[in-house]
Amino acid sequence: PLRLLPLHLRLGVLALLVERVTDQLRPRILFGAIAREGMRAARETYPSRLGELVPDDRSWESRDPQRVPLRARPGVVAWFDRPALVAVAARAGAVIELVPGVGEFVGPCAELLRVHGRRIDDPAALAALVHVADERTIEQDPAFAMRIVVDTAIRALSPAINDPTTAVHGLDVLEVLVRELAGHDLDGSLARDEGGQVRLVWRSPRWDDLLDLAFEEIREYGASSVQICRRMRAVLEDLLASTPDVRHAAINAHLRRLDATLRSAFPEGSLERETALVTLGGDDYQEPPDWDWDALLAAVERDRVLEDLERAFDDEED
Repeated sequence: PLRLLPLHLRLGVLALLVERVTDQLRPRILFGAIAREGMRAARETYPSRLGELVPDDRSWESRDPQRVPLRARPGVVAWFDRPALVAVAARAGAVIELVPGVGEFVGPCAELLRVHGRRIDDPAALAALVHVADERTIEQDPAFAMRIVVDTAIRALSPAINDPTTAVHGLDVLEVLVRELAGHDLDGSLARDEGGQVRLVWRSPRWDDLLDLAFEEIREYGASSVQICRRMRAVLEDLLASTPDVRHAAINAHLRRLDATLRSAFPEGSLERETALVTLGGDDYQEPPDWDWDALLAAVERDRVLEDLERAFDDEED
C-alpha cells in the first residue's frame, strides 16, 4: 500500500500523478482524443461513403404516422440504439423516424419518434431505445466534437487568454474532421434491414452546417489575428484540393467570407493585410510536432483505446 512507502517516495508518486493529470489536460492530448472520437462518430452517423448510397425518396413516409412522445424527463438526445430500432421496425413492417437530431434538446412530452406504416404495440419500450441525457456526447454526434474544438479555440482567442497557437491547433483538428465528413454521404442518415428496406431514419447536420460550425466563429473571433487568418486560408485551400467537387461551392463561400473579414480587419495596403493573405502552410508552416495524423487515422481504423493514442503522442515527443 502507498501509505507504507517512505515519505519522499510518496511525494514522488504524488508528483508523477499530478504531472500525468496535468498532461492529460494539455490541448494536444484533448484535441487528439476529440479528433479520434469525432472521426469514429462521423462513421457511425454517416455510414455510407459519398456516392455509395441509393437516394432515399421517402416513399415510406405516411400522412398520419404513429407519434411517440418523450416519456422520460427532458434533456438532450445523446444516442439511440440503432440495431434495436431497426429490429423493431423490421418485425412490425414499419419505418421509424427519429424526430430530433442527436445533440438536440427535447422538451417534456415532445415528439421523439414517428412510426410510418404499421403501428408499434409498445411505444414506451420504443421510446426507451433513445437515450436522453443532461449533456451531449460525441458517440453519435460528430458535430459535438467540432463544437468542443471550436469553443476551445475561441476561448484561446479571447483578450484574456490571447493564445492563437492553441486556436491554430484547433484548426488542424477541424481540418481532419471536416475532410473525413466530406467523404461521407451526409444525406444518408438511415439504416436498412437485411433485405435492403429502409427501417430507420434520423436527422443529421448537412455539409453547409458543418462548415459553418467549424469556421464561422473562429473566423469572427480571430479576425484580428494574422496567424489565424493565414492558417484558416490554408485549411480551406487544402480542403478544396482534397475533397470531392460537390463540396467545393461551400468551401469557396467560406474563402470569400474570409477575404471580406480581412478587408474589414486590416487597412488596405497594410503589412498585416498582405501577410494575412498568404496561407500559413507550405514552406513557412510546420505541423505541430505533437500531431501525427497518420498514427491517429490508423488508431481509428484499428479501434485502439485512448491509452494507445496517448502513448503514440508520448513516443513521438521522446
